[in-house]
Amino acid sequence: MSRFVRLVVFVNSTPDFTEHILVANGATDLLVKVFGDIWRAALAEVGVASLPFNGAVEIEAVVEIHDDPAR
Repeated sequence: MSRFVRLVVFVNSTPDFTEHILVANGATDLLVKVFGDIWRAALAEVGVASLPFNGAVEIEAVVEIHDDPAR
């Protein structure tokens, strides 16, 4: 079985923004819709001053993939 092991959500935000978890929850909601329950992983959310190309959110994922569906 393949699964997400770890997910880090970087949120481009101002210093007074404190609801990074709500943005991260939106990211995990999307993963559930796309992949089902295999997304369940350790989750971290981080506020940053900027992201490449002025992006709003960047997601880092560690994924474990098995060829054998019995695993």
